[in-house]
Amino acid sequence: MDTPSPARTGRCQCGAVRFELATEPTDASFCHCSICRRLSGSAFSAFAEIPAAGLRVVRGAEQVAACRVTERLTNRFCGTCGSPLFSEHSAFPGFVYVSLGALDDDRGIVPEYHQFTGSKAKWHRIGDDLPQFEEWPDA
Repeated sequence: MDTPSPARTGRCQCGAVRFELATEPTDASFCHCSICRRLSGSAFSAFAEIPAAGLRVVRGAEQVAACRVTERLTNRFCGTCGSPLFSEHSAFPGFVYVSLGALDDDRGIVPEYHQFTGSKAKWHRIGDDLPQFEEWPDA
């Protein structure tokens, strides 16, 4: 029996952690919140959503470190090189948010919007026409 090919693969910078996605990521976005800016060291982070069951760490699971960033947000990263890998948010159980920069091939993944632009870096100018949301949408 043949094992199906993963939809995508990814890794940290040093290669200690490698992962596979069983399905294509959806809901790609840029997050400009102060937490993402601090965690990335940049103006924003880029993420896409995948069902948690569709993420499989195939190498270095013991190297994946976790940081509970807020009461609702847990960030996972390589414990060796510090590369951001994925996050979970308690408001969205059953989903994982994969860092687009950790994917080996991001072809075809196009972020759809910018979120938390109300707290974006003052020195950053958004240069595209994607929708922008200043705060978390009301649920």
